[in-house]
Amino acid sequence: MNYLPRDRPEREMGDTGDLGVARGEAPEDGEAGRGAHDPSDGPHDRGDDAHERSAGSHERSAGSHERSAGGWSDAAGEPSGRAVVRRVGEGVRELSLETQNYVDAVARGLGHHRSDVAAIGALLEAARAGEPLTPSALARRLNLSAPAVSALLDRLERAGHAHRRRHDTDRRMIVVEPTQHARDVSRAMFEPLTRQQVQALTSYSDDELALVARVLADLAAAARQSYDERPR
Repeated sequence: MNYLPRDRPEREMGDTGDLGVARGEAPEDGEAGRGAHDPSDGPHDRGDDAHERSAGSHERSAGSHERSAGGWSDAAGEPSGRAVVRRVGEGVRELSLETQNYVDAVARGLGHHRSDVAAIGALLEAARAGEPLTPSALARRLNLSAPAVSALLDRLERAGHAHRRRHDTDRRMIVVEPTQHARDVSRAMFEPLTRQQVQALTSYSDDELALVARVLADLAAAARQSYDERPR
């Protein structure tokens, strides 16, 4: 489910606040002035520095051997590659948690359940793709039972957020579409989240953002693949 809009070109995320997000830790600052030379150092100090650089070269050489044998280690002795993967996972979980907190707040403001807001987001996303959802497809998307989705759609229709109609070509099929009211409300309710996230991304290059997008897509695919492997 993706609550961040994707209508606008390039870095903009679409009509501000569209319901259609979901789908890290900030880099640690380096120590300022690391390796800077103090003009007051005398020749003896510089000689010591040269000796330390020589020793450091030995350490780097040993470190290179250690890296080839088992990988760099962080301060806690954990291989750095594994530590970065762990930080990425923690960042994804934190993003998911904060996004869900925002969705919960929006749902309370609208007087709806969280699943209602998730359904509106799914309907808007499907409408943008030109593929209206059937009630059964929406149930699968939200992992809800058929009776639960039927009650959900009743609530959304009463609130003016969605309507059910016959499919254009297969009259036996019912499809669900979001209303303009749903678009307007979702845009207004999610504008602060969208604006803040767009602003957070402006300092990154296109190549960096493309890499982040690929990482997130791979993580989403891994999550979908793991669903069938979950303990039952």
